[in-house]
Amino acid sequence: MSVFIFGCQSAQEFASENPSPLAFEFEAERIKSPITGEVPSHLRFEQLPEVMGENVRNKRKVYPNTWQPVDDKFANLNVTQVVADPQNSSLYYFCTGEGWVGSDVARGAGLWKSIDAGKSWTSLQSTKTPDFYLCNDMIVHPVTSDVYVATMTDGIMRSKDKGDTWEQVLASGLGSKSGAAGDLELTADNDIVCSFGFFSNNDGVYISSTGDANDWAPIVNGLPTSDFGRIEIATAPSNSEVLYAIPFRSSDRLIHGIYRTNDRGASWSKVTSPGDNDSMAARQGWYDLSLAVDPLDENIAVAGGLNVWRTLDGGSTWQQMFEGRKRRISPLQYAHVDQHNVYFINSDTLYLTNDGGIYRTDNFTADTPFFYDLNLNYNVTQYYSCDIAPQPDNNLVLGGTQDNGSHASTDDGISEFKQISWADGSFCAIDHENGEYLYTTTQFARIYRTFEGNADTITNSQIQHGQDGNTLFINPIHMDVNDPEILYQATNTGLWALFNARTSNKDDWKQVSNRFGTITAIATSRLVKNTAFVGRTYLPYRVENIATGDENNKAIPLDRNGELERGSTMSCIVPDDLDSNHLIIIYSNYDAISVYETNNAFDDDPDWTSCEGNLPNLPIRWGCFKNGSSDVFYVTSERGVYSTNNIDGENTVWEFNSDGLPNVRTDMIKSRISDNKFVLATYGRGIWTGIADANNRITWTERGPSNVGGRTRTLLFDPNDPTKRKVWAGSVSGGLWVVENIDSSAFYYEVASSTTLNVYPNPASSNLVLKFNEDDPSDVHVKIYNNLGQLVLQKTVQSAAEHNLDINGLVNGIIYVSVEQGEQKIVRKIIKTN
Repeated sequence: MSVFIFGCQSAQEFASENPSPLAFEFEAERIKSPITGEVPSHLRFEQLPEVMGENVRNKRKVYPNTWQPVDDKFANLNVTQVVADPQNSSLYYFCTGEGWVGSDVARGAGLWKSIDAGKSWTSLQSTKTPDFYLCNDMIVHPVTSDVYVATMTDGIMRSKDKGDTWEQVLASGLGSKSGAAGDLELTADNDIVCSFGFFSNNDGVYISSTGDANDWAPIVNGLPTSDFGRIEIATAPSNSEVLYAIPFRSSDRLIHGIYRTNDRGASWSKVTSPGDNDSMAARQGWYDLSLAVDPLDENIAVAGGLNVWRTLDGGSTWQQMFEGRKRRISPLQYAHVDQHNVYFINSDTLYLTNDGGIYRTDNFTADTPFFYDLNLNYNVTQYYSCDIAPQPDNNLVLGGTQDNGSHASTDDGISEFKQISWADGSFCAIDHENGEYLYTTTQFARIYRTFEGNADTITNSQIQHGQDGNTLFINPIHMDVNDPEILYQATNTGLWALFNARTSNKDDWKQVSNRFGTITAIATSRLVKNTAFVGRTYLPYRVENIATGDENNKAIPLDRNGELERGSTMSCIVPDDLDSNHLIIIYSNYDAISVYETNNAFDDDPDWTSCEGNLPNLPIRWGCFKNGSSDVFYVTSERGVYSTNNIDGENTVWEFNSDGLPNVRTDMIKSRISDNKFVLATYGRGIWTGIADANNRITWTERGPSNVGGRTRTLLFDPNDPTKRKVWAGSVSGGLWVVENIDSSAFYYEVASSTTLNVYPNPASSNLVLKFNEDDPSDVHVKIYNNLGQLVLQKTVQSAAEHNLDINGLVNGIIYVSVEQGEQKIVRKIIKTN
């Protein structure tokens, strides 16, 4: 069995193109803090003073009241908004289907309702229609209890009877220019404000006091009149006249800037742009925009795009709150990029939802607020890809995620995963002869090789990268099944190969085929060496004589007669390990024939037969044979795994094979030759593994990660909990989650060995209780450090059972309390609040 060790790199290496892996026992992607064993993100290049004893290590404390999925078997887990009726604290709703994406669209299935404060949920039959496939926002009117839903295709839908029936109140042909409803807000005096537009609709913002059809007025004077799509809006809770707006600019995918109105939209004025430019949301303003106003001050607002910015003066100046791009050196702290929503609890406590999950600050009014994640056991990570170590006794799994990098774990069962590379994790591979070599990729085809914890880039230097480059955003790589030292890459300039992949560098890639279009899938056969099968959008090809490294090597088309699907993208090719002529190809889309097979793959014009059988009308993304079989085949779908015991053209019969799985989108499945163990990448619930039984059924076991989080659009602070610690979260693809005490989702540091020392409560406002060992006569030394590692309080007290420590004078945020008595020492991470 090979043992994979996660190693470390220097800060200088981290700042370069290379990603930094994590160590097994400690995080080393940045310089460690000797206070906690963790590195505060904003101090990634600054060493803190040595204060940590040898017997102290950091770990997560397991709380009984942690994040829990509400119901894994909801028919759809693509939750985009969850709300409560202000008139009835037992009545909740959530809607599904994310419209703010392109090819990655997460189709929903309408609305769900709870009449018992979330204890049980019922699907609203009235919303099981295409009108409600993509629901971008939802509100419940605080006076009438009418429910409004912003849909991507059919405008604003309203129900006046708690979801039993619906009427269209604003849409194309009914007051607006398009059907792409985006944002819904309420003014301080309960007028309804909504925005329309997506990529290039050139629609606008509307307001109504009744919400009735034909009673909406456009409020666009001063806003852009062309070249715009989505508009993010926010209303000031303290002043019904004040609104803010961020229009997305279609031509370059930036923003037009930030606008403000002081007269309820009668006229808008452009304020200063964050950073004095229009790149707050990079080139994806259609996807990640958020905006909110302080509940007590109309001039304090938060604008989110890639990162988050704050204004304290109505938009005249803006301050960046953190830096989420890990490849960029910055004095700012780290928090995740791609913002989706902002929630003020009060002027100091603020929550963010983004592609990394959920973040909070408890000192927003401070000069430099501190943000921290609340993702412990919030297992909603979206995986595109996965792989598993080749040895039967090796638990190593590897996967690439949507915007949360690539991770690996060697633990069996749910565990924390270790970061291998950053950004959008794309396709990945584990060397099937030497499992210590890992290959991970990011968006736009950056490729990394990790060996014994050391990562280096082998990104193909001979092609163009980026949005206008030669690859797909999530771009396939493939390791040759016969020779793990051959790595293939898909491009629109032909098929490329890296020979001697364990030692080659980024300049050694060879173009091994002619140019024949954008490659979307790659596979190799165990029975035929020196040959690859590739998919060009919807057409299959065969590339022979790969070892020649000839860029003029002509790819051979395998569907000259046009028997295959033409309206969808080929996502997977699966050669049969027992029959070189038996080949399966998979297309991914709704309303498509998804699975085809041929039994003469090496003919000049193979015959293709549909194996669609009784598969549901869902996108099918990947497939694999059971090892040792030409008949048993598994596919991943938008809702779990399906399998057949006899893949046989039109006679194929499929069965649902998702025992133990949520109703979650699944993107990739692979089987290990040595023991027929399967690994599964889910897009919303992490990595799973399982072994097929004698009937080819798989009972799936969750692997995690429990420490990463994932794309989150919405939060609801339970109206029945005055402390606002009970929180509901809607994850795109991961479902509806709830935590009884949101404070249980943060890091907690405790001593490794036994000790009688203790510090509580956490969070704390004015006093800390310090528990000592009263049998030890030694004086007790107490030191408190702020999040910058600076000593802010120091005190020596005599031994006693306990001591009350006044912390009123400390700034709100994260503090580290070090207590040392004799041979014992602890460090506690405490949240200081008002």
